[in-house]
Amino acid sequence: MWGNHHFFKVNCPRTAGVGSEPQTPAQTFDYNFAREELMLNRLNNDPIQTAIAQIERQHEEDKQ
Repeated sequence: MWGNHHFFKVNCPRTAGVGSEPQTPAQTFDYNFAREELMLNRLNNDPIQTAIAQIERQHEEDKQ
């Protein structure tokens, strides 16, 4: 499976029970889900965004 500048290997292990029903996950994990999760993590760890939030908090305190 190809991503943006990355290659992802998909590993699908076989289940122990041959006749057992396949389990369906509560949430589907696909390429778009992984990309959105990565973008959210990048936004949360961005030092510029942290500095901007701190300045905004300080501005709100100064207004009061």
